[in-house]
Amino acid sequence: MIIGTVSLSPGIDNDSILKQIREVTDSEGILFSHLVCGEFAGGYYLHSRLPYEESDFYYSDDTSDIMVLMYGSVYNREEFISTFKISGKVSDPELIARLFMRRGPMFVRQLNGDFSIFIWRPARREGYLFRDHAGIRPMAYIIERQTLIFSSDITGLCRAFSEGRPIDKDYLAGPFKFTNRRKAPDARVKKLLHGHFLHFYESGIEITRYWRPENIRTDKNLSHERMLSDLKSIVTDAVRIRCDSRFIAGAHVSGGLDSGIVSVLARGVYTPQERFYGFSWTPAQYLSGDVMYDERETIIKSCETADIIPVLS
Repeated sequence: MIIGTVSLSPGIDNDSILKQIREVTDSEGILFSHLVCGEFAGGYYLHSRLPYEESDFYYSDDTSDIMVLMYGSVYNREEFISTFKISGKVSDPELIARLFMRRGPMFVRQLNGDFSIFIWRPARREGYLFRDHAGIRPMAYIIERQTLIFSSDITGLCRAFSEGRPIDKDYLAGPFKFTNRRKAPDARVKKLLHGHFLHFYESGIEITRYWRPENIRTDKNLSHERMLSDLKSIVTDAVRIRCDSRFIAGAHVSGGLDSGIVSVLARGVYTPQERFYGFSWTPAQYLSGDVMYDERETIIKSCETADIIPVLS
C-alpha cells in the first residue's frame, strides 16, 4: 500500500496530514517507510512476512528530478529491458522512472501490469497518479487548497477525513441496487478510474484517459485454428508472467473452465514447489441431494490430474 500528500500551497503541514492518514492505516505486523522529497511526504507499507523490499515500492533519482512510488507489478518488464538494452538488476519503480523520462506520461499505455503509481518531479513541482488499465489496484485522492492527498487504501482515506460527515447514501446502497461504482464512502474522496492518469501541478489538475479498449478492432480474417493457437499462447504467457518465485503459491479452482486452466498452468510454473493447494468455494460437507451435477467431482478429478491438493470450503 502507498500513501502520500504533496502541497503546492504555503502553510500546509504535510506531516500532519500524513499522520492523520496513518492513524487509521497502521496495524501490527505492517511496517511503514516514511519518505520526504521537497513538498512531498508519504511512504509505503511492508508486511514483515512478505518477501518485498524497498526497491519494489520506491525509486528516486535527484539528477533526473524524479521519484517513483509504486504499488503493484509490471509484467512485460523483459520487453522494455530488451528494447532499451538495460543491463543489471532493475526494479519495477526504476523501470517506470526510465520509461517516464523517455516517453512522458503516455508511457503507461505500453505497460502490462497491475499497478497504482505516483510520480513526483520536485524541481518542476508536479506530480502524476496512474492506475492500471483494468483497475486491479485501487487508488483514491482528495484535492484541497492546492494539496493532493492520495492512498491505495480507499476506505482508509475516507476514514481519515470523514469525521462528522455522513457516509454517501449511494455508496451504501451498492449491494442492493445499481449504483455509481466510482463513488467512495466519503463524497470528497475520488477514485482514480482505471485506464486514467492524473496530472497535479500549480494550475490545478488534469485527468487523462489513456486506455480505449473500444478502439480494438476485431480481426475477422483469423481462422479457427489460428484463434485457438493464439489464445493458448496468450493465456499461457499471462499466467507465467504473473508467477513470482519469491512466494509460495496456490490457486483458486472450481468446476469452471477459466480457473481450471489457470490453476493447471500455474502448477506447471511452480513445479519445484512440493505442495500446491487448490482452494475452492464449494463446501466439503454439502449434501447435493438430487442435483445431477456435483462440482466437487470435477474439482477433485482436475486437481488429481495436475498434482494439486484440493481444499474445499
